[in-house]
Amino acid sequence: MNNAFDRTGKVALVTGAAQGIGAAIAAKLAAAGASVVCADFAPMADESTAAMDAATQASGSQYWYLKANLTENGAPQRVIDDAVKLAGQLDILANVAGTIRRAPFLEHSEEDFDFVMKINLYAPVFLSQAFCRHVVGRQGKGKIINICSMLSYQGGILVPGYTASKH
Repeated sequence: MNNAFDRTGKVALVTGAAQGIGAAIAAKLAAAGASVVCADFAPMADESTAAMDAATQASGSQYWYLKANLTENGAPQRVIDDAVKLAGQLDILANVAGTIRRAPFLEHSEEDFDFVMKINLYAPVFLSQAFCRHVVGRQGKGKIINICSMLSYQGGILVPGYTASKH
């Protein structure tokens, strides 16, 4: 029986891969054989780099770090283009990057709301669109993974922008 989790020969782009859930997803994809472009606005944490080094060494895959500020206009297309330049192609997109700004609803500023929406809502939509253009353009197949939150179901009194963006 084939290993259902084998991703040998595939290339993944993981946003928010510098730490936390994004780093864990990137390492698991690498351990499954995928080469991974780790995109984030922050440098990769030491433990994330160590996990990627171990996973790629064990599987024979490789990884790259791509500095990416998803709040900038045009950033999603640039991130896809830069990832393709690094890795040659993309087969998997994991939209993991996310942010949260905490304040009571009556104090939640328009700037905070916009910032959260740019990263949690707009970036995944337009990254997915650019990714699909790439996959369709090379007449390939692709997979998109989007991360949501339990707060999209239950809300949160101090995170109105986050709850709206994840819902």
